[in-house]
Amino acid sequence: MLKAGAGNIVYSDFEDYLDEGGVGFKDIIKPYEDMEAYRFRVEHFLKEHINHLTISKLRTNKPLTSDELNELERLIFDQGALGTKEKFQEAFGVDHPISFFVRKIVGLDSFAAKQEFSELLGAVPISATQIKFINKLIDHLTINGIIEKAMLVQPPFTDINDKGVFGVFSDDQVGKIVSIIDRINGNAERVMVG
Repeated sequence: MLKAGAGNIVYSDFEDYLDEGGVGFKDIIKPYEDMEAYRFRVEHFLKEHINHLTISKLRTNKPLTSDELNELERLIFDQGALGTKEKFQEAFGVDHPISFFVRKIVGLDSFAAKQEFSELLGAVPISATQIKFINKLIDHLTINGIIEKAMLVQPPFTDINDKGVFGVFSDDQVGKIVSIIDRINGNAERVMVG
């Protein structure tokens, strides 16, 4: 019988067999080169090269030529530190060209975003709620570079009105906003001939 406050001393004798068949140490600890570490390296590299002509064009919402797209791929892959195009596509996806993912990483210049929405912002009359909504769009684009149209009826846009864009703007204005978003997103993917 044990008395209160008294403890039993327990001795153990374990041996570590991790590297001898079965489960290895590398199976337990993630390798350094996992996808999160790779994505972080790519993001860091692109932000270090934010003033590169091709990346600057993406940030200012100008479409790239095929030569500029090739230059972007050369910048990312020829220096060797970021691996292959296949590794990039494994980490970021293959649904869009590399320029799209670069735009998502580096964002859209706030002046370029404001310029795209200037016609709507300059419309008379425009309510404070509409200005707030457009500014939230601009903030999102500045950080994320692109916006999926479905987000216009999701938070944070439903924080302004529970119907999102449809509760703030007329159908005609919504059409203009969608057209602007298509142009902004398209310029991250489209390649001009020439």
